[in-house]
Amino acid sequence: MTQAADFEAVCIAPTLSIREALDRLDKGHKRILLILAADQRLLGVLTDSNFRRAMLTPVDQSLPVSTIMTAQPVVADAGMSADQMLSLMERTHCHELPVVGSDGRVLRLVLIEELLALRSRLHEKTAVVMAGGLGERLRPLTEETPKPMLAVGDRPILFTLLDQMLSADFTRIYLMLNYKADVIIDAVSKIPRYQGVVRFVRETERLGTAGALALLPERLDKPFIVANADLLTKVPFDDMLRFHAREDNEITVALKEVQFKLPYGIATLEGTRITALLEKPTLTHFINAGVYVMSPAALARIPPNIRFDATDLIAGAIADGERIGSFPVHEYWIDIGQPAQLHQANQDYHSVFGSREQDQ
Repeated sequence: MTQAADFEAVCIAPTLSIREALDRLDKGHKRILLILAADQRLLGVLTDSNFRRAMLTPVDQSLPVSTIMTAQPVVADAGMSADQMLSLMERTHCHELPVVGSDGRVLRLVLIEELLALRSRLHEKTAVVMAGGLGERLRPLTEETPKPMLAVGDRPILFTLLDQMLSADFTRIYLMLNYKADVIIDAVSKIPRYQGVVRFVRETERLGTAGALALLPERLDKPFIVANADLLTKVPFDDMLRFHAREDNEITVALKEVQFKLPYGIATLEGTRITALLEKPTLTHFINAGVYVMSPAALARIPPNIRFDATDLIAGAIADGERIGSFPVHEYWIDIGQPAQLHQANQDYHSVFGSREQDQ
């Protein structure tokens, strides 16, 4: 929407001469002038096209603009949404749209570039991938290769995660890097489909599983995904974002139900008395799956330049009474933090994700 001063600059009286109106159009840097009655009712519009047609006639430029104006212009009702206005502009090939009230008075002027910019902002989706881990439990594999670049299904596990995010129409993906950052930057930069979408942020020191978020180079104004780079999963990011908004959470944590079969019997005690004895029970728990949705307010909780983990962030939000939601994951999920898990991920890959052409 045009600013008040800009709006006033494009409003003229019907008695203004064509010559004066042309000068006003040039100086106003807009493609349209609104011809208004004394009571602000819209009488017509004057566009660059009106002037160019008048030049071909030719028309006496001392005549009032009412002689060449479009008397029944395309207008928007005050109650129309931005999408409806943009659709009307696209149908009528108008790049400027006066918005009028029920009494015919002009309320504002909307430009198509403003609506397109708004549409772009509304459809922006941001993800942050934590890719700075040392991968100590996977040594010696990670002595030369950072964990996100370990091959799963004959390609770096990070590439599978990035492709999932691209498929979900994320427009910005930040890779938070530390250990062997140059290896990751070099590999990702060679893939054309990641260019313009994937951006790199380096930690100069290890800041924990949430502290690196304080390094984001822009102020995010919408909920965003945070995911660990060592995950092989089918978590539906769009569903998780919608769930987060519906539940009005500050942070939503993806949880995976896992079962642990203990190799021992467990005794239940009252003092020294045994009240029950369970033989090698299977325990069921929900574990943190390493994928979050965070609202912008969560970022304000992260102190700069100190180690700060996701558990610290969540504990602080809970202590302040904020809503922290859970998003149960029934889809495939595994992290590759240990050799056995990496081996399992490679066995599962093609049956879960299918084959893929060589990255290039």
